[in-house]
This record gives sequence, C-alpha cells and structure tokens, in this order.
Amino acid sequence: MHTPVEARESSQALFDSVPSRGKVDTAGIAAMTNDVDESIGLLRAKIAALGIAENTYLVVMSDNGGSAGGSRGSDVSALKGGKGSLYEGGIRIPFFVEGPGIEAGSVSNQSIMGCDLYPTFCEWAGIETPE
Repeated sequence: MHTPVEARESSQALFDSVPSRGKVDTAGIAAMTNDVDESIGLLRAKIAALGIAENTYLVVMSDNGGSAGGSRGSDVSALKGGKGSLYEGGIRIPFFVEGPGIEAGSVSNQSIMGCDLYPTFCEWAGIETPE
C-alpha cells in the first residue's frame, strides 16, 4: 500500500478507530487493504458467475518490497532490508495464483520474478515459446 491514502469512504469508516503510528496512517492503510481485498473478491465472484473458473487463472502480485523499518508506511522490520534492497524485506512481495490445476491453499517456496510470468502465461494459453 502506498501513500497518499486512497480508499472508499465506506472502507475508511470501518477503520476510523484505528490509531495512527507516528507518521503512518494505519487506518488509511487498513482501508486501502480492505478495498483491494473486496475488489479481488468481486473479481473472483464474477469469474464464478460467468462459469469460466475452470479455464481462468487469476494472478495477483505487488510491485516491490516494503519500506525498511516502517519509515515510509509499512513496517517490515521483521525482515532485513526494504525497498531497493536485495534482502528479503526488499524482494518479498505478495503474490498468489488461482486457477485450474492449482490446489486451494497450496504454497510454493520457489523464488520467482515478474519476468518468469510471461512464459508461464504462454504455456497456459498453449503458445509455444522458443527454448
């Protein structure tokens, strides 16, 4: 989640009582997280309603690691490093995939990068790529 906080008023209202931590707008971050969660839920519901879940993959990924030590919004002090670092705090990001052949609740400890996704998408679509 990035600042400035941009969340629906209804989500903001859910977290009005959450106190800020220093410069961090904890309630705003929670509201934005709620909006993302609800948006993904709406997308999953639409995929199911259209009857295309058996041949549709949903891939959700963030763009980078968090800020070191909570200095710019998120607190990743449990992980060494932050944005711009090659330590876990800088490269560990939210990522999930849902779709055919992927067991619900399964976890992979395999490291990936965004550029790994293109050949996977091609494979899922039946497109042959050069070796």
